Parts: sequence; structure tokens; C-alpha cells
Amino acid sequence: MNLTDIIDQLGSLKRSSEAFADADPEDELWAADIDALNGSTEILTVLRDAKIGTADDLKDVLEDYRQQADQLRELQRKFTKAAKPTRKGDIWVCPECGHRITPNHGFCHWCGKKLGGW
Repeated sequence: MNLTDIIDQLGSLKRSSEAFADADPEDELWAADIDALNGSTEILTVLRDAKIGTADDLKDVLEDYRQQADQLRELQRKFTKAAKPTRKGDIWVCPECGHRITPNHGFCHWCGKKLGGW
């Protein structure tokens, strides 16, 4: 069942709930059901309009988002947070990749790691 079919079915359930609510206006259960159906339909309509038609599509989008968020965190760590170079004998090396670096440079010429704290 795709999102359009589910949205249509929720609309049918909403109409039924509204009929029950009209028949028994004192019963608050139907009003809560109608609110839940409206909220569900709204969420599913947004997903459908974003071209997400199935649960697998949504899982794929969420996994892509998670991977992009992980990549962004790694890029921020590498390029915006300075790390102090280490000294090995008479040379300075990048704390990220271990290549030789020139003292007082702001970034490693090999991997791009931001350097600081000389």
C-alpha cells in the first residue's frame, strides 16, 4: 500500500469517526480519533509531496540524512577544530595524518587538518 492509498483510507476512517461523533457528541473518544487522523494525514501528505511513497523510501532518506550528518561532524572536527601538532624528534607532524608539517602553518598541506596551539 502506498502513501496515497493510506491517506485515502485515513480519510474514510475520518468520515466514519465524524459520523460517530455526530451521533454521540458527548463521547470525546471520537474527537480524539479525528484529531489523530488529521495529524496522521497531514504528516503522510508532507511525506508523499516530498516523493516518499513507501516506508522503504523513508528509511533510505533517513539513512542518507544520518550519513550526511556524520560526514558533516567529521568535516567540522577536521577543518574547524584546531589540533596541536606533535613533535617527533626534530620535526613537527600533523596530529591527523602524521605527515611532516611546517611550523606555524594553519593547516596541514597533506590532509587539510586545522592546526593550532603551537
